This record gives sequence, C-alpha cells and structure tokens, in this order.
Amino acid sequence: RDSHPFFSRRLSSILALPSSLARVLSPPPPRVAACYTALSRRRLLIRHLLPPTHPRPPPRMKAVLATGYGLPEDGVLAVGEIEKPALFPGGGQLLVKVFAVSLSPGDVRTIAGHVDWLRKKTFPWVPGGDLAGVVVGVDAAAPGGFQVGDRLVATFEDRPGPRGALAEYHVVNPLRAAKLPPGVSAVDGSALVGSACHALIALRNAGDVTGLRVLVLGGSGGVGTSLIQFLKAAGAGFIAATSTQADLVASLGADVVVDYIATDPFRHQPFLDSPFDVCFDCAGDGSWEACKRSGLVKVASNGGRFIGIGIDDPWLEVHNIFDVLPIVCRIMGRIVFLNLCGRRSVPHYSVKDGWPGPLDVAEVVAAVADGTHRVVLDAAGPFSFTTEGVTSALALVYSRHAHGKVVVRVAEE
Repeated sequence: RDSHPFFSRRLSSILALPSSLARVLSPPPPRVAACYTALSRRRLLIRHLLPPTHPRPPPRMKAVLATGYGLPEDGVLAVGEIEKPALFPGGGQLLVKVFAVSLSPGDVRTIAGHVDWLRKKTFPWVPGGDLAGVVVGVDAAAPGGFQVGDRLVATFEDRPGPRGALAEYHVVNPLRAAKLPPGVSAVDGSALVGSACHALIALRNAGDVTGLRVLVLGGSGGVGTSLIQFLKAAGAGFIAATSTQADLVASLGADVVVDYIATDPFRHQPFLDSPFDVCFDCAGDGSWEACKRSGLVKVASNGGRFIGIGIDDPWLEVHNIFDVLPIVCRIMGRIVFLNLCGRRSVPHYSVKDGWPGPLDVAEVVAAVADGTHRVVLDAAGPFSFTTEGVTSALALVYSRHAHGKVVVRVAEE
C-alpha cells in the first residue's frame, strides 16, 4: 500500500499538515497585514454607502380614519397614520399635498353607513372628497398641463368608493381639478368645487331665468349661497329664499328672505298671490309635495319649473336594491304623471342633472378670482385637522344648520 501513488500522496499531505497549520496561524508580514487592513476598511466604507439590501418601509402620512359605520359623535373617526399614496405610472393622475377639505352631506351619509350598498368600505378608510392643495407629483400621462408647485382645487370622481381627501396627501384626477388663482386661499378654494359647481349646473338646467321670479328653498346652505349669487348674475327678476339667516342671504342678492321657522313659505300669502316661475329645492324634506299642493309655483303649462338639487330625503338609507326601487319609482312616477296629465295642474318636475367637470370648476374659481362670486363659510370654521375638529365639522353638517360651507384646514399654505 505504501508504494501505491495515491496512498503515498495522502501520507505526504498528512505529514505536512503541522507545518501548514503553523504557516496559517503565524502572523502575516507587516506589509501584508497593512494591505489587509486597508482592504477591510474599504469594504466597510462601500457597505456603508450602498443602500441596505432589506426594503425600507414606505413613507407614511396623517389621515382621518373611519374605523366603522356610525354618526360623527359615535367615535368612529380618528386621526392616525397610513401609507402615503404614490402615483401609478401611466395612470394620468396628480399627487397633491392637501391644505383644506370641504365637507358635504354625502360624506356624512357614507360615514354613517346609510349608503353601504352603493359604497362598501374596507375599514379603516379615509373620507372627504373636495380639496385644495399643491401639486407635488405629476404622472407623465396626466392631462391638463399641471406642474409641480401648481395650486389647485379638485373634487372626487363620480363613482362609488372611499374618497380619501382628509389626509396630508391625496391622488386626484386632473379632469376633476382646476388651477387655483393666487388671490384665492386654499380654504376658500376647497369650498368651491362641490356645492358651488352643483349650483351652477342646476342654474343651467333651469335655462334662461332673465326677469323671472325665483324661489330658493334652503338659501343659506352650501348650494343655496352660491345659487342665489348665480341667479343674481344671470338676471333673475326677483329672488326669494328661505333661511334663518336673513342678513346673510340678503347680502348675497336675495330680494326677500323668509324665516321658515317663523313662517311657512308654502302658506305665505305674498308668495301665493304671485306664484314663482322657478323653484330650486336645496332643502328636501317633502318640498315637492308641499309645493304641488300650495300652488306656490306656476303650473308647467305656464312655464313653472321645480328643480330638486338633491333627493327628497337628505338622510335616506340605501342598504339593498329594495331601498332604491321606491326612490326611482317615486321620481319616475312624478315625471310620467306630469307628461300624461299634470301640465295644467303641477309645475314641471326635474332633478339636477350633471356632475362637475373641469370647465365647471374653472368657471366657479374664475368668478371668485374676479370678485363676482363670494365664498361663504360657516362661522365656526375652518376646523382643525384633529379627531375633535373633524368630528365637530361633520356633526355640524349632519345637523343641517350650517350656514355656508364647512371646511377642515389640513395644513397651512
């Protein structure tokens, strides 16, 4: 065996092992040691400069979170932290740093779960839709010519789902936005894109109002305050409104203001003696039925028109298809009755048709910028971007006693 080449080589290696270990364990020459030390330091420096191999956590932001369905005072809202939104490449959207958000009854309906069949939520989610802010990110496919640094106002899209504007950052559709002129603050701008645009669309639905007698039910709300100003600018001959804030509504252009608590407008004799050509219903609560019975508005054959800004019941609940059917049937029944036999007995009935687009938003913002339109905010606001502030703001909207728009200031400009 000792003479076999394989065993002889293995034996030589084993016999040489002690000397090999001695060479390995002995300290290297000084020059070699210095080079090794320099190389180790260089590796440490490179490792420190390179980004870590593990992914960094995504940036986060503050937002109002709805943790369940309920009224504002039920404690379902809280300011917390969530992941900051990012632009989806090719999505054509804008990333906006939010300065202010205005609230509407639709926000309260969604938070309360009154329309959970139409707008199902995965909790927690962020409410709010009408905002003003500054662009901090622009997708390459975004239309509208927006650039980073542009101040804008934007409204939510006409689709089911959470809005997400009550947060430090929000992704918006540029087709639902308009640039905000330098002379208009973010708080005022946020109040324009919702109610004021709906008031403008309602006026267009009414057609030419030059010289006509017009009644606005609910004249001191978000829609009513803008609608009265648009009617005045359009040349309406006589504008009457119902509100408990007579001085405010009169300053906007109303010729007569009736306190609906002290006087029933549907039995107010001066109104009945001279029926109105057009009635805009910003209040709901059975106004159409009362108007039809009282003769407050001219019949359709004489040009009388009744335009509902919203639905009859401001706080209706839609939990399934069987809740929707009565609403649809009621509205369709009015239209069918009118076309068949009601033209000589009731006013023409319609519901505001249309959703704010970029041209509507731009027109309203321009009217404010040139001084022909005034932004009306509730005196209690703007509310703070805290759990208590947002809860108080939504509770005021739910009370239906807000005079003007209710706004939450998210950040200073």
